[in-house]
Amino acid sequence: MMRGRGSREGEAGFALLAAIWFIVVLALVGVVIAGWMERSLGLAYRLQERLAAHRATIGAENEIAFRMVTGYFSTRGLELPRGSDLAGAMAPESPFGYAFAPETRYLALDDRPYKLGSLVVRLQDERGLYPLNNPDPNLLGNLLRSYGIRYEDRGVLIDRLLDYLDKSDLSRLNGATAADYLSAGRATPRGAPLLTPWEAWRVLSWDTYPALWQGPGALPDLTAIGDTVQLNPNTAPARVLRTLPGMDEDAVERVIKYRARYIIQSSIDLDRAAGVNIPVDPFEFFFFYPSGSLRVTILSAKNPLVHRVVLRLTPVGQAPYRVDYAVDLPADEDATKLARAGDLPALPEAGQPGSSAENNN
Repeated sequence: MMRGRGSREGEAGFALLAAIWFIVVLALVGVVIAGWMERSLGLAYRLQERLAAHRATIGAENEIAFRMVTGYFSTRGLELPRGSDLAGAMAPESPFGYAFAPETRYLALDDRPYKLGSLVVRLQDERGLYPLNNPDPNLLGNLLRSYGIRYEDRGVLIDRLLDYLDKSDLSRLNGATAADYLSAGRATPRGAPLLTPWEAWRVLSWDTYPALWQGPGALPDLTAIGDTVQLNPNTAPARVLRTLPGMDEDAVERVIKYRARYIIQSSIDLDRAAGVNIPVDPFEFFFFYPSGSLRVTILSAKNPLVHRVVLRLTPVGQAPYRVDYAVDLPADEDATKLARAGDLPALPEAGQPGSSAENNN
């Protein structure tokens, strides 16, 4: 009898222990499932935020396109007239057929940031960027020098870019033919203008210089693929201004400060602003007026990607504008910080006071 009761007590103890372990396992499973659910809900929430940011980005792009086709360009930027302003905008004494009233709102086109709702928008006149499809060997050499590329290597890169753009298969002194690309296991050149600034990475040897493609001020940030040839000093970044002969860091800084208050309308203005004589043919190198092409950069604190699109007016086309290219780029530390900045000027609307470039005339 004693052994039977002890056996039953042992069985009861074993059952109790098994039940406790089962409860512990259920608790652990519950914790794991709760963790999965929390992470899933977190991912769903972040995805929802990104979708909202994406919708806002599309709206911002459409807003800028609308302002391009309903406004007009001037030496100071993109004008945002009301109907009454536009009706009186024609002025016979204006070389471009337009004059703007002081109260008319406008957008600066030198890549400065504006706040548009929860987004940050930057507008860059493509005439202020270096034209990769129309390279001037001297200025392009100066630009490559700013990336630390040696003198003897710059000529190779320039010749190979020119060969890449050329339809013929004749190679320049330091260039590369289609056969050179095939022997290197690369796709042959298209023999046509670049479709984006990043296409220059496909030019033989250009991909071997990481400084061109990484960090702030990378080559795609300073270059354009439009058909413009001349440079607009009113909208050019400091690094592009530095490519001009005779321009050192001090001269560039003086130009940046000058154009923050005044419009540079001639080579005389530019020389005065720089404090040096720039020894180039002003009619060949400069045009002090925006192009009809804008590079729009849109940042969101809710999106780890930066949206960049180039909008081009097409006054003789079937549509008022076209998209040259659109890309989404990973946001670096500077872009993330800028997207979260709260002290930026708001993107002005037509007829509203308070443009961030109010003193530019």
